[in-house]
Amino acid sequence: MSKIPPNITAREAEQHWWMSSPSGRGTAGILSSCLTTILLCCWNAVCPNVPALSDSKWDQFHDKVTLAMIAFLGPEFLLGLAAGQYSSAKRSAKAFQKAKIKDWSLTYAFYADMGGMLLKIKSRNNGQEYDLVFPVNSKQVLYLKNKGHIDWPCVEVRDIDDKNKTDGLARLITVVQAIWFFANTIARAFQGLAITTLELTALSFVVIMFGTSICWIHKPADVTVPTILQSCVTLEHIHLDASNGLLNCQWFHTPLDFAEREECELSKLWAYYNYMLRILHLPVYSHPVTVHAHVTASS
Repeated sequence: MSKIPPNITAREAEQHWWMSSPSGRGTAGILSSCLTTILLCCWNAVCPNVPALSDSKWDQFHDKVTLAMIAFLGPEFLLGLAAGQYSSAKRSAKAFQKAKIKDWSLTYAFYADMGGMLLKIKSRNNGQEYDLVFPVNSKQVLYLKNKGHIDWPCVEVRDIDDKNKTDGLARLITVVQAIWFFANTIARAFQGLAITTLELTALSFVVIMFGTSICWIHKPADVTVPTILQSCVTLEHIHLDASNGLLNCQWFHTPLDFAEREECELSKLWAYYNYMLRILHLPVYSHPVTVHAHVTASS
């Protein structure tokens, strides 16, 4: 009586219960993993400025898409922008500490510089009184506080945290994907396996976007409603006080441009460059915080 041969498939399955992934990979797998990593990094790393009062939901979405496209086309440009904003916020925090104001953190500085604080102030023209509403940055807030033109504290950190709409789940998914991709690519390099140029590109996105996120770690994300600061004096009073009686109402960005005159020629060139690009409908980044003053008739 002949013996029935054992099940070869079952025997092989028992002997090889764990099979390592093959070193050869398909194009679809490489494209999907790389593009998923790049798109997640570009979308979740950006922190657009606070929209203007007249901006719609579409304008806010457009601002974030614009920043994400800049991150996709040149992530080092977004890193440079984030590093510049971090440096500005750091200088602002030091300036407030020097002025003996201890409750001004990097979060406050980022919030002000991104257009999160609007000054509502009365102005008179041709015998008619108006309410002007325009954004003020951290330097201008410090000037108004030192002169006693606004109440202090102007905003609480819990109010900023309440406006912060960071999507924790989306960022967690991005972090997990980035760590997995980074570890997988480094492991292949140590094993002497081939790494495609697209994978190297995606790896550079992970590193650069990590640096961008570090620079923006204190910056509130997706803030849609700014904080209104009420001034206790008129705009003409501020101008007269700043000019020692010689009223000069000329301004380019906001009526409080004089509060931050210490700028270099390079920053002026950068401002002009952005202005020209916006005329051509080619904004270089997000919605500008220095918009034209919003005028409403005072009751």
